Formats: sequence, structure tokens, C-alpha cells
Amino acid sequence: MKGSATAAALLLALIAGSACAPSPPAAAPPPPPPIPVIGPPSPSLLFFEFGEVSLTERHRLVLSHPLNLWRNGMARAFLIEGHDDTAGPDEESIEASRRRAWAVHDHLVTAGIPAAAIAVRYHGEDRPLVATEDDVREPQNRRVEIHFARTAEELRR
Repeated sequence: MKGSATAAALLLALIAGSACAPSPPAAAPPPPPPIPVIGPPSPSLLFFEFGEVSLTERHRLVLSHPLNLWRNGMARAFLIEGHDDTAGPDEESIEASRRRAWAVHDHLVTAGIPAAAIAVRYHGEDRPLVATEDDVREPQNRRVEIHFARTAEELRR
């Protein structure tokens, strides 16, 4: 009995000691996941109705994005590229893509972006977003793309 009394006393001492011992510190939360690497920003796209080259109110709303990037210092160089679909003669496609691109350029300059910060190109039907046969009216090919970067050098890459 003496041995069992000693064992009971030891057990009580252990229980009492563990009740008074401080709790181990809580484990630190895991670190947040790494921030994904983001590639170059996607261009702003403006789509046009067949035969249209003037800016609409909807276009002006889309153009608020590059304007805000300029105002916030996030973009300091812009490349405007005009495109057209395969409907009509090549000369008309070049002219329509040119007029659309310059309409966007003029709007951005009027809104405060210096002309020196904007390059303009136009391609007619040579760079379709949607491949089509010749003489097809494709709304996604009648567009202006506005690419932007912090420097003109970034746009050349």
C-alpha cells in the first residue's frame, strides 16, 4: 500500500504541477501566400460600329481608364493602335483604322496627356482579333487598342 500511496501522491503532484504550468505559446499564423507576379497590363479596347470612326460616350467612358493612369502617375507612355475588319477595300480599312486611332489620340491630348507621350499606329485589316475570310464585318476587328506603360521603352518590348 505504501507503494500505491506514493504513486498516487506522485500522480497528484504531476497533475497539480501541470495545472499551474504556463500554456505553451500559440503557434504563429502561417505567412500569407506570395503575391502573384503580374505581367504587363492588358490594353484598353474600344470597338466601333461598321463605318464609324467617331468616339461615342461609351468610348469616352473607356478612355477614362488611361486618363486615370496618367493622372495617378501609373502610366507615362501610350501606344494607340487602330484596326479594321476585312469588309471593304484595303485602302478604306487603312483609312478607317487611322481615323479611329487619331480620334482616340486627340481625345487623350485634349484631356491632358501630352502628345509626346502618345505614339499612334494603324494597321487596317492586317492584325485581326478574330480571323475571318475577306469581306466579313467583324465587330471585334473594328477596334482601337490603347497600350500603356511607365516608360516608352517598356512599350517597345
